[in-house]
Amino acid sequence: MKMNYKNILILILVALLCGLLYFREDNTKYKDEIDKLKIENQKLKSQNDSLDVINVTLEKEITLINDTLKLKEDVLVVTENKIKKLQKKRNEISNRVNTMDGNGVADSFTEYLQRRSKNGN
Repeated sequence: MKMNYKNILILILVALLCGLLYFREDNTKYKDEIDKLKIENQKLKSQNDSLDVINVTLEKEITLINDTLKLKEDVLVVTENKIKKLQKKRNEISNRVNTMDGNGVADSFTEYLQRRSKNGN
């Protein structure tokens, strides 16, 4: 029989396969580790699911708070604009002021005091 490279390679592979089958380790310890890891994986999945639910709830709350903040920010801008207008008008002299002489001032002051005394009693 003539030995060529193919036959030598096949013999080496067969010998290697027989050696691996003979010296292989027991797989039960690996199966136990795999079972433990599967149990731990299930626990982690359930924790992840509960965290996902919590995250969704928090996202809804954050969205609600952001919407509320936007509304309040709009109201704040309107209020600031009103304050600016009032500050500009603060130092202006109104042109609707009636000019009075001394008698008019005294009469107006007397009327004011009478109204005040009526409301106070």
